[in-house]
Amino acid sequence: TLPCLSNTSLSKDELEIVLSQYDESAQWSDECKSVRTIYCKAENLENCAPDALHLPNVGREGHTFLHHIVENYDKLAKWTVFSQAEEPTEGYDGKQGGHLLTGATFADYVNHPSTYDQASDDPEVLFLITSKVHLYGLGKSLRSIFRTGWDQKIHNQGSRPAVCPGSATYDQWSAWKSTPLVHFLSDKCSTDKDKVLWLGLTFWKEYVQVQVPFNQILHYAQGSRFAASRDRIRQRPKEEYEKVLQAMALHKDPCLGYFVEYFWYYLIGRPANNSCPTDPADRGLFTAAESEQPPHSSEL
Repeated sequence: TLPCLSNTSLSKDELEIVLSQYDESAQWSDECKSVRTIYCKAENLENCAPDALHLPNVGREGHTFLHHIVENYDKLAKWTVFSQAEEPTEGYDGKQGGHLLTGATFADYVNHPSTYDQASDDPEVLFLITSKVHLYGLGKSLRSIFRTGWDQKIHNQGSRPAVCPGSATYDQWSAWKSTPLVHFLSDKCSTDKDKVLWLGLTFWKEYVQVQVPFNQILHYAQGSRFAASRDRIRQRPKEEYEKVLQAMALHKDPCLGYFVEYFWYYLIGRPANNSCPTDPADRGLFTAAESEQPPHSSEL
């Protein structure tokens, strides 16, 4: 049961659940209809939830979330949960799974303002980090409690996992891998493998415009599920969200969309710190062209 029914007096000024739908069922969230907004991008409107708002099928979920922020910037809920409309279940193997960390629930995102750990959590935002990526070299590392195969043996602590891996032996970072991601993005972005290495830094400079984290390592939630307060969202001017939205609207599956998934923690507001502390094993691991000027995206 979702937690929305525990407080029937909640309004969209207090809480809003924003779902990005194509043709997947969103019935799992029906108990939260009073505070739910679904944006559907299906060509066949019969595949949309009955109460969905229709958007053109461009920009994937990143476009949907940015559209909501821009259109509601002056009337955002105190707390907004952003998610794909697929039922949030454990893990993702490339074809199935709802992108949750083992032990996490959708209720964790909804209830965060009243249940956050004052010693370790940020009350203004919740990203349960699944992955990290090197912005220039495109190396990628996954968290060991993020299921990517159904034969994996993963420890379930029975409660919401920490935002980042800690000292527990069952919750650590995997070894870095680069080749699969470089090939994937080179194909999606229709550019050669040398140029695709620049895209992360180029898009960061054009759209994120905050200091690049130490060692150019970004931490992110695969599947783009997160929650944030309106105060956190409004740390960044509306015009800056509009700029990203306009770029995302140019294509059905834009290259920028994959990088926005990596950028969300840093794009929502203007965070003063990285989402996760630097892993000691990563210090000095990468040497990137920090002193070089990345080309404009039009040159790539």
